[in-house]
Amino acid sequence: MAKDLLKRYVWLVDTIHSHPHSTLAEIQRRWYDSSLNDDGSELSARTFLNHRRQIGLLLGIYIECDKRTNTYYIELDDSTFQSHQTRTLINQFSLGVTLSEAGGQKGRISFEDIPSGEQHLETLIKVIRENKVIELTYQSYWMKDSSTWVIEPYALKFSQRRWYLVARRQDCDELRTYALDRIISINPTGETFKMPKDFDVDEYFSDSFGIIRLDDVAPEVIRIKVTNNQAVFFRSLPLHPSQREVIIKSDYSVFEYHLRPTYDFYQALLSHNVNVEVLLPEHVREKIKEYIEKMNRIYKLK
Repeated sequence: MAKDLLKRYVWLVDTIHSHPHSTLAEIQRRWYDSSLNDDGSELSARTFLNHRRQIGLLLGIYIECDKRTNTYYIELDDSTFQSHQTRTLINQFSLGVTLSEAGGQKGRISFEDIPSGEQHLETLIKVIRENKVIELTYQSYWMKDSSTWVIEPYALKFSQRRWYLVARRQDCDELRTYALDRIISINPTGETFKMPKDFDVDEYFSDSFGIIRLDDVAPEVIRIKVTNNQAVFFRSLPLHPSQREVIIKSDYSVFEYHLRPTYDFYQALLSHNVNVEVLLPEHVREKIKEYIEKMNRIYKLK
């Protein structure tokens, strides 16, 4: 239900942004024709006002009313989309809405699915915006039994086809990252917390490859050599925001990064097979070599 509501909210944002200064009657007609409206329900004035209020509370996007013409519009600027994570949420669900509206195209449009967990998004967005302390029950991939902690939810991050919650655990006073698809339950405690003014989730992960951020692994300069036929893909879809192409030759390019070399980064490099070679630092090159030697032993290559 929460996921369906988020889709409705994003549909409303998209509709009003695409058709600014629409009347309520025009918005209602578009809802009636929408493929999301699979039960042919009416978008009543009361429901519209409730959606409008929740969109403001949850997403920080405010649907304004022009009293002179009694029409609705949204001013989308940098101050409206308050964070990269809000934009990611909107973009993800907007794409889903767009594909849903392309009804009758089964077998012609394919959309990569992501693991479950979206049912928690609305609740988490709300407690994050209101700085509410929650009790989180979580089933880790690596533990047999679930655990329950009291946490302060700081932010949401989307990475590698999964949503993650960044939160401070009160019992150990540390920031931890939780995959939404491993959350069993979320229960508000009734308490609030003071959010650090200088915390920014993008800055927190700026020198991480994904969501692994180990304090004992320092960020450093890493250079890789990429074959010419693969370099074009690196240019169009950078491996990391810090990516810079520092050398261009006829048969290869050298890309430079500033990040923490963690397991997920090594996975990404190895996924490119013989098209990528680590040049420096030496310990990163040795780590890749270690993984390759282990694979050789598995396949018993001579």
